[in-house]
Amino acid sequence: MTNTELAKTATCGIAIDATAITGTTGKVKVRVGFGADMTGGLNVSVYVLENKVTGTGSGYDQRNFIANRPGFEDHPFFTQPGTIAGYMHNHVLRNVLSASFGDVIDVTKQVKGGIFEKEYDVNLAGLNPANVEIVALVHRAGNTSADMAVMNAQLVKVGENKAWD
Repeated sequence: MTNTELAKTATCGIAIDATAITGTTGKVKVRVGFGADMTGGLNVSVYVLENKVTGTGSGYDQRNFIANRPGFEDHPFFTQPGTIAGYMHNHVLRNVLSASFGDVIDVTKQVKGGIFEKEYDVNLAGLNPANVEIVALVHRAGNTSADMAVMNAQLVKVGENKAWD
């Protein structure tokens, strides 16, 4: 199923420009373009993620569910410790730039050739900008996972520009 979905041409594309972020503040511009007319409500959600997050203690240590658990004897993590101190976490959600369930994309933009554009203020205080990514998702409007089918997603590192694809 995943390969089938990946082989399809997306009906909407996403471009993210994160070049206006310098140091720990700036702006990110998200553009959604439509290659076909689309029906129904669509939203765009924008997130700040951080990679290489590490430390020790309850907020950082990784729990190993597989450690010494019967039925998982052949799993490579079976013999590993139950708690992995100093674990390095990637793609840690640090901030949501859009509204909680995404920003509404005006239906007048959801037509072939239409473009929705929005700029977001970014504050990376307390984060390492070199390890930060911005992710944008175009999804069906709704507030449950069943409602929020993702139409497309895009990721860019802070300081970079990701054009349409």
